[in-house]
Amino acid sequence: LALAENYRVELGTNVKSTDGLALKNKYLISGIVLGDYSRYLSFYANSFTELSIDAALSNGGTPVPVTNVTSGLDDDGNFINISYTDPSDPEDLEATILLTMKFLSDNYIPFIKKDSLQDAVNFSFVAGTNPGTFSKTGNINGYEWISGNECILKVGETGKDNIYHLHISGDSSGVLDNHDNYMKDDIDYYFKLKIQ
Repeated sequence: LALAENYRVELGTNVKSTDGLALKNKYLISGIVLGDYSRYLSFYANSFTELSIDAALSNGGTPVPVTNVTSGLDDDGNFINISYTDPSDPEDLEATILLTMKFLSDNYIPFIKKDSLQDAVNFSFVAGTNPGTFSKTGNINGYEWISGNECILKVGETGKDNIYHLHISGDSSGVLDNHDNYMKDDIDYYFKLKIQ
């Protein structure tokens, strides 16, 4: 059947059941194929700066109060900036980044297959400029589901001045909803983590 086409099925009185009984009246069934559940998924953010991001800091396992989390784009590229207050001004802070992941469709609210999202998301260390944080390569610590199409990706063990890569696979081997719809393209974000 073609999308957006009208179809009619007519059952006449000559239609008989397996027992040989004929229909008493004619029946006409009309419908249109719109393909509401056959659409590409889209990601809610069109650019890195549109991502909803939060963060937490710790120093040797002790929480450090975060005053502000911002993201942006400067001459060096995308960045996440985490501001904090701590009178001891610790050098070896570890950050947990909380990234909102939300998927949309034109005609319905998709229900994402959780396993497909976990298989489609990759977070990796690219480079670092601070020798004290080279070991903080980033590790996906889980997903907190808010609804069927939205979750928070938790990435721990990240460090100051490191550059990271977030990859979300598109195509049929990427993120899928319960109708097996997927994103047309991959999503790739590179960013530097600033802590001050």
